Amino acid sequence: MDSGTCERLWTKWKHSILILALILPIFVPAALAIKAHLDIRGADIYRIPITGYDPRDMLRGHYLVFRFDWPWADNQSSDFSVCQDATKPCCVCLSGDHAEPKAHLQMCPPRPTSACPAPMRGYPSFEPGQFDIGISQFYVPEDSALYLENLLREGKATFKLGLISGANGKPIIETLYVNGQPLKDYLTTQDHTEE
Repeated sequence: MDSGTCERLWTKWKHSILILALILPIFVPAALAIKAHLDIRGADIYRIPITGYDPRDMLRGHYLVFRFDWPWADNQSSDFSVCQDATKPCCVCLSGDHAEPKAHLQMCPPRPTSACPAPMRGYPSFEPGQFDIGISQFYVPEDSALYLENLLREGKATFKLGLISGANGKPIIETLYVNGQPLKDYLTTQDHTEE
């Protein structure tokens, strides 16, 4: 191939490459946002109670740091023996009423079942009754972060995190609920700004 042929090919494809380089940075994030929206639209959302992780400092930047207060069924909180086989993934299974679900542990099913309609992969924590699904913080707006931290620390409100069981048991956060309201709605009805 001579240099004239290469130059003609470059001139021919240069315009297409330029358009692709301009479109991809916009298209890829938009496609990911649409996929995330479609993943949660129509999905079963389970609301799990949360508590502050460190009573001295539950705020890291604008992230509320917490741990789940799993609503264990049948004294499950003291029996994590089902998760002893390190070669097989373990799941916390959520079932029942979505606002007040029950949780139990089992080996992860290949797909949701009637016994485990919302599996969430994870592993037992070193703390008794704790099962780690890889979520321990939630972004909150800067102007209400301290207000929310105080509510959580002092137990003046009920906090629950809306969770969806995604593909392969990967947990997806829907939103944070405060006293039964989505965070956004709760904050619009409260005087929460710090002076």
